[in-house]
Amino acid sequence: MDLQTACILNQVTSRFYREHADSFSATRHAGWPGWERALDGEAGAAFRAGGEAPAVLDVACGNMRFERFLQERFPESGFRVWAVDNCAPLATGDADAFTLTGEGLANRVSFYEFDVMERLLAGDLAAHLPERDFDLVACFGFMHHVPGWENRVQLLRALAEKVKPGGSLVVSFWQFLNSPELAAKAQEAHVRGLASLRDAGLDPAQLEEGDFLLGWQNEQNAFRYCHNFTQSEVERLAQEAGLTPQLTTQFQADGRTQNLNAYLVFGR
Repeated sequence: MDLQTACILNQVTSRFYREHADSFSATRHAGWPGWERALDGEAGAAFRAGGEAPAVLDVACGNMRFERFLQERFPESGFRVWAVDNCAPLATGDADAFTLTGEGLANRVSFYEFDVMERLLAGDLAAHLPERDFDLVACFGFMHHVPGWENRVQLLRALAEKVKPGGSLVVSFWQFLNSPELAAKAQEAHVRGLASLRDAGLDPAQLEEGDFLLGWQNEQNAFRYCHNFTQSEVERLAQEAGLTPQLTTQFQADGRTQNLNAYLVFGR
């Protein structure tokens, strides 16, 4: 995938979240079963240790539901979160039940608003991430928005570098084609998405296997770029990023069939 295509796809996704932050957030309430499973293991050790408050980096934090999950899961931990996203309306919310206000999280979360993918493409992502290492680096529901194989490899490497010794990196990879229903919707929306973005200069020949333009609810012109990951692809990403020796756990979880996300947990 060339740089122009990656930029177009990132712009499409960013525009989607700016324009549909409220409706998207309204459908994202509860934590994921995969989070429970990951943090029941080594990735949650710092929260159970009872010592220094764990430091968490949440990359592409969305509407902060992982932060609320942590508070419910580890109420006595005293953890701190450095949360990154390029959509402040989605992250900070408004006066609804999903804002940080009244959740006891406002004094625990530092929010950094910048475009991770934009900085990755510019080659200066490391300079924009917080200047410290973390007990837990989490990246959920974002890797499928990263266009291009090499960009995904580079992001994995950048995230792994933010983990302190003894800490963990946990990453999820969406596998929506495992659901026949989602697969059918993806195929239909992708055709419409390609037609919609023809004038924007999107070259379909630059897309990689597993790339889709997904729709949203009944909106005819709402699209976001998403990549479907196969199990072998997830494992190859870890290998090419040089992280296979640090891989401690891998599993599938989430959705009715418990196989809509693949998880990789890396230790350091």
